[in-house]
Amino acid sequence: MTGVRPGWQPTTRIPLYALTDGRTTPELTLRLETQVRALPEPPAAGLPDERRRLLDLCADADRSVVELAGTLHLPVPLVMVMVSDLIKDRALRMVIPHPTDEEYRPALINAFLTGLQTRWGVSSGAGC
Repeated sequence: MTGVRPGWQPTTRIPLYALTDGRTTPELTLRLETQVRALPEPPAAGLPDERRRLLDLCADADRSVVELAGTLHLPVPLVMVMVSDLIKDRALRMVIPHPTDEEYRPALINAFLTGLQTRWGVSSGAGC
């Protein structure tokens, strides 16, 4: 075969829309800053790898939708559909911080920055 790089191995890739059965709109209304956390009960076996990774990220900390998208290198709308499905399946729960919680705003901004930095590979050293 000409034009093939040495060491190149074909990979099987699935289209991203296959991860959500072609759906592009979540059933629940979510925002970029919506925080979620995995519930302690393990979800049913047989979850796709992307959903399993999403749950693993949310196992020990609250994570924003945008942070999850950046960490998983997936489009935000796709992550919103998966998060919505996992909330409906009772594998994730939304975390509603109290508006007077002094840690809420800096934590939210840092989560947002982390998601963006992870997604775009930028390191600014800025933080709250």
